[in-house]
Amino acid sequence: MLRPVRDARVIPVLMSIAMMVVGLVSFLTGMIALLGFQHAQLVTEYSHYLEVVSSSAVSDVLAIFIGLVVIGLGMGLYHRYRVAWRWALFFQCIAIANSLYGAFVLQTFLCSVVFLVVLIIFRSAFSRRSAQHMTYAQIIAWISVLFALAYGVVGSYLLRAQFSHLHTWVDAVYYTIVTYSTVGYGDIVPVTANAKIFTISMIVVGISSFVATISVLLGPLIEGRVKGVLNIMKHIKKFKDHVIICGNGPMAAYAAKLIAKSDGLCYFIVGSSKQAAILQAKGYHAVVSSGNERDDLEAASIHQAKAVICAYDEDADNILTVMTAAQLCKAGDNTACDIVCRIDQLQNVEKAKMVGATQVASPAIIGGEMMAKYVLQSGQK
Repeated sequence: MLRPVRDARVIPVLMSIAMMVVGLVSFLTGMIALLGFQHAQLVTEYSHYLEVVSSSAVSDVLAIFIGLVVIGLGMGLYHRYRVAWRWALFFQCIAIANSLYGAFVLQTFLCSVVFLVVLIIFRSAFSRRSAQHMTYAQIIAWISVLFALAYGVVGSYLLRAQFSHLHTWVDAVYYTIVTYSTVGYGDIVPVTANAKIFTISMIVVGISSFVATISVLLGPLIEGRVKGVLNIMKHIKKFKDHVIICGNGPMAAYAAKLIAKSDGLCYFIVGSSKQAAILQAKGYHAVVSSGNERDDLEAASIHQAKAVICAYDEDADNILTVMTAAQLCKAGDNTACDIVCRIDQLQNVEKAKMVGATQVASPAIIGGEMMAKYVLQSGQK
């Protein structure tokens, strides 16, 4: 009965690895063909160049692009996404057609055909829907970036006679990247008016597309983060009679569970974004900050809190948090706020009480009392 589950996990992993291998083969095949290594000579040794891009050069560039895309789709297959399976199927068909269109390479053709058949056979293994979908604006943004790169590379190569020291496709790619990055080494420069005009248009197209892409892709992310922070601050202002829990150990988690069962509101202060995300997924309010700092406790509305639980792993952190919380509660006239502190070392129990802890929970004391109670009760039977 376990074999279908095991196969459902193994098949996407194996196909993901195979997909990346196919992409790597396509990428290397295109690069080797484009650079002319299969002829055992460098491209710069050719005596002349075509005035237009040949079909074989187009095929080589397309093979490089397909290889990069297929390598990326391998991760989607690893996560068993349906959309990754569909795109993988599409690009395998493109790879097969490209092999037949350009210089026929047996290994690329066979890899693409075999993998296309395998994708069709194991179609049912990729049924997960991706939670993230690219919008039309994002698709257009990525297309504009690819267009800008292609515009610079192809245009500079076709006008290579009007540039100094620009002779190969590698030179064209190098010049395009250097120009778009605004580095400007000066080793390749336009020497005619047409080349200078092309370079100006190339800069305008490149900068415009990259700026638009950054705004489209990063804009929603930044906007979402800002809205999330504002929502948290809005909830914090409404917090009243809540319990502030500093730390995220087993004791803190169990205490929060019991408090939540009694319809209590818990506000976690933890030290990492990963811990905060886990707690937020469980329905708790959690922020990444330090319970030792006055500003962080004030931001958690300690003046209106019902209690503060100090549950860090180290006694020193808990004692310092107790001291800070006690001072803020006294200054804010919230004397009814209970401050519960976890202490591991018995010699630190009195210290915690001296700095303001209203209750101390020591795993050593609690565990010892429970074991002694069990032994005494069993001895009376």
